[in-house]
Order: sequence, then C-alpha cells, then structure tokens
Amino acid sequence: MRGRALLLVSCCLVGVLALWWLFVGTYTGQRLEAAALEGSEIGSHYVSDQARALLSTVSMPAAVVLVAVILLVGWLRGSHRRALWAVVAVVGANLSTQVIKQWVLWRPDYDITARWDNANTLPSGHTTMAASAAVALVLLAGTRWRTAAAWVGAGATAAMGYSTLVCQWHRPSDVLSAVLVAVAWGAVAVAAGAWQGGDRDPDGHGGQHDGGQHGGQHGSGHSDGDRDEGAGGEAAAARGSQQLWNTVLTVAGAVGCAGAGLLEMWVWSRSAAPLTRWDLFAAYTAGSVATVAVSCLALGALVGLSGWRR
Repeated sequence: MRGRALLLVSCCLVGVLALWWLFVGTYTGQRLEAAALEGSEIGSHYVSDQARALLSTVSMPAAVVLVAVILLVGWLRGSHRRALWAVVAVVGANLSTQVIKQWVLWRPDYDITARWDNANTLPSGHTTMAASAAVALVLLAGTRWRTAAAWVGAGATAAMGYSTLVCQWHRPSDVLSAVLVAVAWGAVAVAAGAWQGGDRDPDGHGGQHDGGQHGGQHGSGHSDGDRDEGAGGEAAAARGSQQLWNTVLTVAGAVGCAGAGLLEMWVWSRSAAPLTRWDLFAAYTAGSVATVAVSCLALGALVGLSGWRR
C-alpha cells in the first residue's frame, strides 16, 4: 500500500507542475484559459447565484470548524489515527496551496490576464478546501463506506471547482491543480499509516483483525461455523461491491479526462485564428468536464489504495 500511495503522490505533484507549465507557462495555454473564462459567461446567469452562495461558505472560520469536526468525529468513533492524519491532510493541503501560489510558482506576463498585478492563481484555495474536506471524509471512513465517501466528496469538490470557474474566480488549471494537491496529501496520510494500526474501524470492527475468530474461541459447533461462514460471505460481497463502484468512479473520471483533453486539443488547434463564440464555449466546457473528471479520478485513485480487508 505504501508504495502505491507514494506513486499517487508523485503523479499528483507531476500533474500540478504539468498543468502550470502547459496552461500558465505558455502563451497558448494562457489564451485557452482566458477563453474558458470568457466562455463561462455564456448562460452563467442561470447558476451564478447558487455558485456565489457556495463560494461564500469557504472562510477561515469554516476551515477551523472543519478541523474541529474531523477530530471530534474521529475521536467519538475510535478512529484516532485516522482523525489525526485527516487533520494533517486538510491543514497540509491548504497551507501548501498558499505556499505554492504565493511563493513557488509564478505567472509569465503575456498581456492576457485582466488582473492588474498578473498574480499567479494556481492552485485554487476554495477548491483546495473542498477537496481536502473530501479527502478527510475518505480517510475517516471505514472500508464499507469509503467508496460512498469518495462519490460524495467528488461531487462536492466538482461543485466548488465549477463555481469558481462560472463566477470567473479561477481558471480550470487552478481548480484541477487544487484537487491534485489535496489528494496528494491524502496519499501521504495513507503512506504514513492512516489506514493501519490499532484504531477501531468506523464500521464497528477491530483494528487489525476484522473477521473475528468466534469459532476458535467458542468451540467448533456447526452453528458458530455456519455463522462465521455467512459473515465472511457477506463481508466479501460488500468488499466486491465497494471495489466495483470505486472502479466505476475511477473509470468515469478517466473517460471524462480523455474527453476533456480531446475537446481542449480541438480548441488548441483553432487558437491561431480569432476564437468564435463556439470555441469559447468549448473551452469552458472542457474545463468544466475536466473539473468533474479529475475529482472523480483522483478520489477514486485514493480509495483504490485500500487493502479491502478492513
């Protein structure tokens, strides 16, 4: 598990750098993202009020409340190790986003941005907050609910990321890199042992041994043996269901990424000439689809680190 977790961390970090180099470091990339922002104005009045309401929920008090809730839930459910690493992931993701944005990465001035200071906005702080909350939910969940947590978290993350885009607060690459930063911290937590150790499983089982050994402790009666076999079969079926739905989430994300990439390449091929209204809308659509797809793919990959034994 640790090796796969570190591989996921590496992939996320490479993804952040690739997004920055391609869409911030090049003239064509900046032009495509400017087109996505301009395209987001098409029909934005239908969702802008809801988007701004969602964006207003993210603040420093909200971050403090999130950390407190994570610790409280983890402690009440006996998942002390998971709770601590979930807090580390949330704090680490949000702090590193600000460090990366303010002091590590920069934005070359190609005279495209409307900002007077041409400041770098990658990664998005609002999306990082939502994605880190999703990561914390996945880290806290037991195996039985981990996939469901990923689905819910992907939806919430995509909603926040889309809101920053449709309100012209952030460009698509800002949103995508924020998701990758948060999931990277989740993978760091898994590599450090967040899902190992002696914590009581939130599903109600023990720490390292979930199956129980009732037959060995209470004799070899047929009723106990049948009960253990039945419980084992139900547990195996539940694990299979979780793996299936996580595969659906991950594959859907991968397909969405491929579709968004192809659409972005089509817009890229037309960027030498003045972009039409349909080109602007296509760039916006590509960014929106990528927001949903990367949220699904990244969180699905995080859940995929599960040993599916607990």
